[in-house]
Parts: sequence; structure tokens; C-alpha cells
Amino acid sequence: MTSGVSIMPGGGISRRPLHLFILADCSGSMKVDGRMQALNFALASMLPHLATWEKEQEQAQVFVRVITFADEAEWHIKEPLPVRSARWTPLQYVEKGLTAMGAAFRLVAEELQPGRIQARALRPAILLVTAPATTILPSLCNTMAEAETTEAAIPPAPKVVSIEPLEL
Repeated sequence: MTSGVSIMPGGGISRRPLHLFILADCSGSMKVDGRMQALNFALASMLPHLATWEKEQEQAQVFVRVITFADEAEWHIKEPLPVRSARWTPLQYVEKGLTAMGAAFRLVAEELQPGRIQARALRPAILLVTAPATTILPSLCNTMAEAETTEAAIPPAPKVVSIEPLEL
């Protein structure tokens, strides 16, 4: 469907929704070495490429959603946004912000519950953009040590059963 006209009899097939969840690290470690600028540049550059890819194939309609995380996780783009109309709004790091990656994955998990995404949708894709593990692990260790001293319970992390490539 490169010319915008379907070659399929009867007008072609209906595109299936493909939900792309982007989890963007906005913790204090993203201040270092231009990481936040690189994240913003990469995501702003990626969206037009995804829109072109979507236009050139006939199977998927891409929807983008974005979660940012630092001390806490929150939606940057909550409602599914068609990639062709997505324009990137630059993110800012949180000074001395921690890395609440688990909370970001929990937000995605809530949206992946049965009935939240169309039954005919393709398997969703999750893109995690974060700092190197050397900056994440110390904050995770600090969080665990704090939980032990305050007797707070740490919710279990989401489990990855398998990672399969997307087939269109």
C-alpha cells in the first residue's frame, strides 16, 4: 500500500492496532553526559520513521503511549495517539530523581489487562529508554535498604515470561 491505494479486492483489509508503549527514564542520572537530550532526539526522530513504516505496510495502525519515570511513574501520553499525528514534546530530568522503573511497568501492565486493548490488536511493543544499569542499581539498592529499615513492602516486579519478535 505504498501509493495509498489498496491492491486488495474490495478495498483491502482493516489494519490491526499496534500499541507502542514508550517508558522514558527522567531520573537524575539522565542529566549526565547529555542523556536526556539524546533521549529526546532519538524519540523525536523515531516517530516520523514509524509513521512512514505504518503508511508503507497494510497490516498495522500504530498507536503511541508514553510513560515517564523518576521518583514516580506518570503518563506523558496516556490515550493511544496515532503515530502519524504524534509530535514529540521534550522531556526534562528530575533533579536527584530516583528510577521508579517498576512503577512504570505496573502502569503498562494495567493497560494490558483483558478488555483494555482491542481483542484484534497485534501484540503490544514496549520500548524502555533508560540510563545504564550502573546508575539504576545503586538507587534500587538504596530503595531496598530503606524498605528493610521502614518495614515497607516492595511490590513484586513484573515477570517477563517470554520475549517474541513482532510478526506482521
